[in-house]
Amino acid sequence: MKVENSAGRIINTEILGRNFKPFKGAKKHSYSSKVVELSDALKKCNIKSGDTLSFHHQLRNGDNVINMALEDARDLDVKNIRMAHTAIFNVHEPLIDFIKEGVVNRVEGSINGVVGDYVSKNPLDFPVILRSHGGRWAAVKTGELHPNIAVIAASAADERGNCTGIIGESAFGPISYSQVDAMHADYVIIVTDNIVDYPNRYQ
Repeated sequence: MKVENSAGRIINTEILGRNFKPFKGAKKHSYSSKVVELSDALKKCNIKSGDTLSFHHQLRNGDNVINMALEDARDLDVKNIRMAHTAIFNVHEPLIDFIKEGVVNRVEGSINGVVGDYVSKNPLDFPVILRSHGGRWAAVKTGELHPNIAVIAASAADERGNCTGIIGESAFGPISYSQVDAMHADYVIIVTDNIVDYPNRYQ
């Protein structure tokens, strides 16, 4: 079928058996994935016991995203999460309680500080797998470590999920280590305090 798109061009809506939608014009998209509460985003991603959640480390000891996500998972009665993070710091001390409560039972990533000290003295049901930043990237890329849900902190994002860490009041730098998670996870959640107009040109 041939139709005229908003640019005035006649185009086919079916090519080689596939159906396509004609161009509607700049900024005429109706897609928005904005969710206000992290717990609602986790529910929309069908979080369940045994899932693998991935996180990046660029917020370092100022990161509360991991703590919030695991607290929400606990409130949703989710158990036996596998952590697929790039690094854990002292700010993530609440992870110790999540391990004790059974919310988390597997850890695969770099661990520092008090959490590392705890798991070295209190073995988990599954051996902790220490992964370098690049090693974790490779494991996700090959499918050895598959995130069900990637939770990516960003200092700015548009409502379609295009995100960055280099602009906004909470800017912290590039979030390149989360790219592989965004590409391979079943679901991706962007956590930000700064919604910018689409398209986010700093992505």
